[in-house]
Amino acid sequence: MFFDLHVKIEQWQDEKSVQISFFPTEALNINPLKLCVGHWKFDLKKQDAERTNESWFQMKNDGKRNLFFLERKWQGYYAADSATLFLGPVIAILTEIKGSKGNIQFPSIEEFCKEVDQIFRKKGGFMYVANLNDFYKKTGYYREEHEWKKETLPIPDVIYNGYTREKKNLLVRFETLRE
Repeated sequence: MFFDLHVKIEQWQDEKSVQISFFPTEALNINPLKLCVGHWKFDLKKQDAERTNESWFQMKNDGKRNLFFLERKWQGYYAADSATLFLGPVIAILTEIKGSKGNIQFPSIEEFCKEVDQIFRKKGGFMYVANLNDFYKKTGYYREEHEWKKETLPIPDVIYNGYTREKKNLLVRFETLRE
């Protein structure tokens, strides 16, 4: 079953926990529930708020990941056989990155990256940009409020090679990454 949903994240109890509210919650009457975003997997426990009659899911974060990038519209797929909710797809565009914090540029494909980001936001997916060094470190840049933010991000469902053919040494590293 595919459906659109919105993920809302709030700090809860301590900084290593987050509260995630799914809308529509009536579509998810499963407890516990597994959540997959790219290649990140989480166990969720359903919680009920007595006063408001709302349901939400709680998950533990290891503290190494900032999960606030999840707060957005997603396309979800629920696999009943494994009680798993898949969000995405998540795509990474590998390319050359120039600049420093606050002034990041992708010289050859920046407009393409912005366009892909807009499409994915509308359709419920997530796109980020990384060079090979960042990708190996499991970090990348995602767009928020017209600005690229660097964050630890999940290994994607799809990798797009945005490197030009002139960058042969980088392409060799990309080929080994794919194996």
